[in-house]
Amino acid sequence: MLRLKRDICLRVGSWLCLLGLYSSALAQAAPGDHVRAGAAEFTPSVSFLTEWRSNVYLVETGEQSGLNLQVVPKIGLKLDGNNVDLALDGQYRARYYTNSSLKNLNDFSEADVKFDLDVGKTSVVGFKVDDGFSIKTQATEASYAARALTTVIQNDASGAMTIRPGGALTFDVGGRFSYQNIFTPDEASLANTNANLNSKTHYGPTVRMKWTFFPKTAFVANYAYSSFDWSQNLVVAKGDNTGTDVIGDWLAIPDGVSHRAWGGLLGRFTERMVLNLSGGYARMTYDEASVVNYAGQVSLGAGDAEVNAETVGFGADATSMPDSLLVVAELEWSPSIASMFTAGYRKDISDSWFTNYVAYHYAFLRYKGLLGSRLGVEGEFGFRAEKYVGEVSRSDQLIRAEGGLAFKASRFIQVGLNGFWIRRLSPSSPLAEYDDMGGTLELSFNY
Repeated sequence: MLRLKRDICLRVGSWLCLLGLYSSALAQAAPGDHVRAGAAEFTPSVSFLTEWRSNVYLVETGEQSGLNLQVVPKIGLKLDGNNVDLALDGQYRARYYTNSSLKNLNDFSEADVKFDLDVGKTSVVGFKVDDGFSIKTQATEASYAARALTTVIQNDASGAMTIRPGGALTFDVGGRFSYQNIFTPDEASLANTNANLNSKTHYGPTVRMKWTFFPKTAFVANYAYSSFDWSQNLVVAKGDNTGTDVIGDWLAIPDGVSHRAWGGLLGRFTERMVLNLSGGYARMTYDEASVVNYAGQVSLGAGDAEVNAETVGFGADATSMPDSLLVVAELEWSPSIASMFTAGYRKDISDSWFTNYVAYHYAFLRYKGLLGSRLGVEGEFGFRAEKYVGEVSRSDQLIRAEGGLAFKASRFIQVGLNGFWIRRLSPSSPLAEYDDMGGTLELSFNY
């Protein structure tokens, strides 16, 4: 795992460096003006952060606080042509804890790269390509591990042919392909010390229709079919014997398919108000045979209790309300040019890496604005209710509040101060509960 992550980080870092050198060679600009060459604009930046957290291992009891230092270089490329749009953004994050006893939380692998290409944006026929690659980490309560982080490497790619038959009607016909690889702390399982827990491929066709009946308002309709396949349909679940959750020696992760159809309105209805309102239906069905057929690879028989879908619960499908209901309702209101309020609610469902699926509700309230010409203020409060269904069945609630100030000291220097509080509740699984708060001090330089 370490070699794989090191290779990926070197490639991402090399890409960022090469892009930065290329942008500097093409054009010169004063700090804060970005770098321009023709229709292309480059935006390099680097941030230095100090972060303090009250519960670094995200445990229910026995919390331990810690201070870490972070370096985050970023670079972006944007090209707006007459008939072609291109955007490429990348960032890398290195995190180092000042307390040597927390060295298993140090990380030098996080990265995020996004690519968007729109060719023929004013033609009758065009095409779009989007790709997003990321390496993300999450602290775990495995404080005894050499690396107490769960790491997810993911790539989401999509492409579509765009057809504009005339008027305000647009069709996108294409597909998507996703790959996800999950690594857990090496010692998290007594029976399997392999950090590579599981990986998944996710692929299928997509169709989208958009009808713009006002200059800035449209009706959209979408359909997507997806097939998801896990490399391991049974993963070792033997832990360190300190928990109270009982799920057996093996955890069933079945393959499956999903259908999603949704539609609604999106647009600016007044000068100060933007509305996104849509609804739909999602159906997720799971292949019990994928687990039974895989059982032989881990020395389990087809009749073993661990692979009995009815007894264990991995045969659960999402085919009825309310789990299958999809809702998006977001209202954005700008009382002035320097402030914006957003209120929203989402009801969605997705495949899960440790059970069949999770259906959730998420409600939030967000504010972003300027005080004067240099001081930015933002804050957000969100509540998420989660329902996990499958061999692991539980209900969680996640509460998050965060806010910050950003002072623009000059055209290319910005100082930020941010704070947050997170609380996860899980009555049926107390080990998943935690309370964490913290803050960051950030210094950014933009060229």
